[in-house]
Amino acid sequence: MTKLKPLLGAEADLKGSFLAPVEQWLRDGPLARNPSYNFSFVHPEFRVAVVTKFALEDYREFLGAEWDFSLLQPIKVFTE
Repeated sequence: MTKLKPLLGAEADLKGSFLAPVEQWLRDGPLARNPSYNFSFVHPEFRVAVVTKFALEDYREFLGAEWDFSLLQPIKVFTE
């Protein structure tokens, strides 16, 4: 994470970083005009909401191998 932390955020500067060659290749290489290969930066406080249809008692079993639950906050949505 120490190498990535300075690269986080909308104002990240990749010059001199280990990602600089990738950025240069994406800007000037054969895929430069293909929008599928563009990249952008997000704010370091960016968060993601994951929505599943797992039952409340089942989600940990299915997602636990891939996700660190100490970083997650499960939310149960109720509808009337």
